[in-house]
Amino acid sequence: MDRLLEAMDANLASHASHLHQALPGARVHAADDLTVAASGIADDTFNLVCRARFTAESAPLRIDATTELVRKSGLPFSWWVGPASTPADLTELLPQHGWNPHESESAMAAQLSDVPLQVPSGDLRIEIVKDEVGLRDYAALMAANWTPSSPTVPLFFDGVATAALSASSASSFVVGYVGNRPVCGAEVHIGDGVAGLYGVVTLDDYRRRGHGTSVTLFALDVARRAGVETGVLQASDAGESIYTRIGFSRVGSYTEFAL
Repeated sequence: MDRLLEAMDANLASHASHLHQALPGARVHAADDLTVAASGIADDTFNLVCRARFTAESAPLRIDATTELVRKSGLPFSWWVGPASTPADLTELLPQHGWNPHESESAMAAQLSDVPLQVPSGDLRIEIVKDEVGLRDYAALMAANWTPSSPTVPLFFDGVATAALSASSASSFVVGYVGNRPVCGAEVHIGDGVAGLYGVVTLDDYRRRGHGTSVTLFALDVARRAGVETGVLQASDAGESIYTRIGFSRVGSYTEFAL
């Protein structure tokens, strides 16, 4: 279990930072005990602190130094504390340094051999993103998660398009279409021996039709065909029951903090 939790946290850190190297103005501060990814874009979706491995003695000073770094950036940030984060009382220490809990999600994992294959969902057609048109479709779906629609999400994906579409990219994106309209999408990120599922989204008008489950299963099958045996994800309360039905189990929790 410890190895799984470590891999899950490392996958989150890789996902948070792997495309930043292709983005002008972005910075990644990767140390043995922490990862800080700053995109240069004013959106905490792309500015994360994670994978803390502080000791009880080093934690106060490291939190202070990280907080100063974040404040100097002038960007909104999220700090994700997972089941492998240390010290054990990190969720209690962060509020003492100005970080307030924003939301909690379940950390979940599954053996991909136990996850069912994607089945047809009505008139839904799912494709792996292979070009900038498809990536823009995925970005538009992600942006629609906000009300009003977020202008920063397409900005990020436009900036990292070449890296995201490269054959060496650790992430694959999939988009589901009804007719020619993109209605759902997901990202699977392969790193540290596991496949992390991120950015699952379905347009409001197309929910409760099984499209979200279909695009999730399709994305996980991309990882399975790549030889990955374990899938990991962070699930909201609403999503946990859906992921449980397709074979995932809760292995801990993540708490997101905002400065």
